[in-house]
This record gives sequence, C-alpha cells and structure tokens, in this order.
Amino acid sequence: MSNAPVCRRLGSRPLYIGDRRAANPETYAEEPADFATVVTLSRRREPLTTHHHPLDDGANNRPAEFDAAVDTTRALVRADGGLLVHCAAGISRSATVLSTAIAAEEARAFAEGLTVVQRHRERACPHPALREQARRYLDDSPREPVATDPGRRRDRDIEQRIGDDPAGDEKSTVERRGRAEAILDRFFGR
Repeated sequence: MSNAPVCRRLGSRPLYIGDRRAANPETYAEEPADFATVVTLSRRREPLTTHHHPLDDGANNRPAEFDAAVDTTRALVRADGGLLVHCAAGISRSATVLSTAIAAEEARAFAEGLTVVQRHRERACPHPALREQARRYLDDSPREPVATDPGRRRDRDIEQRIGDDPAGDEKSTVERRGRAEAILDRFFGR
C-alpha cells in the first residue's frame, strides 16, 4: 500500500477530493496540488485545513452539521482558487459533501453530482446515512445555481460531456463538441 496522498482533481474544475494525507504538505514527494482552501471533514484538523467541519461516516451527524459543511463547500466552490475537500480516506464523507455541493450549485440531482465525483475518484461511495442527509439538504435548501444563464449551462453541460480531448487536437475537440451539442439539442428539444 502506498503512503502517497490521494488527491484527485475533478476534471477541469478547480475542485479536488482527497484523503487526510492530501491536506498535509509533508506527505507529498512533489509539489501539492494547486488548491487555495481545504475543507476537512474528519475529526482531526490537518496542517493545510482552512475550514474544519468534522462529520461522522454514518448516521450520527446532526442536520445542522452536515448543512454547514455543504454550505461552506458551496461558498468555496464559488470563490476563486482551487478547493480540496477531504476526509480520512476520500471515499464517503468528502464524496458526499462535494457531490451535494456540485448538485446544489448546478441544479442537479445528488446522483448526478456523485457521478461527477466518481468519474475521477472511482472508489467514492457515500455511506447510506450520508446519502440521505444529501437528499434532505437538496430537498430543503434553496438552490441558487452558479450557471443560471441557459447558454452558460448548456456550454457547461457540453464541456462535461466531451471532457478532456484524448487526441489533444482542435479538430477532434470541435467534432466531439458538435456531437455533444446535437445530443443536448435532441434531448432538450432545441
């Protein structure tokens, strides 16, 4: 087993999910990832922690504790600079809070936010009680999505669908973007 930190960037977003070692500069063999703020969800505060919201990996969290962690994460998602959200293993608490924040900010369902996280952290698997907290939060909280302009939202959806261009050439990206636009146009009846 490696002692290297788990720190995964969520595609082109300045968002990272990680384990406790990701918030400790002493664990990096190279320069740490480019994040300005760190939300720690485990009990122990790490050296790079800027916002501490300890949560249990289970049913022992009060709604106000969970909500505060998500609200802080949402505010930091809107801010400039990279954001790392971590717990002990980068599997349950961090995945739940980050997925909930993404879903709330982008007016999506929790499952869609989780899919975004799992694309880059396959082991992300929220505890069932945390999933319920996320659903309650999304049902109860007013959502003010960042991308409210339909054109911006459509562009964001296209970027997420085409992802990074494996070929690395502009022609391939243009073709893939065209296919993604056609799919979205058919889906939304445009």
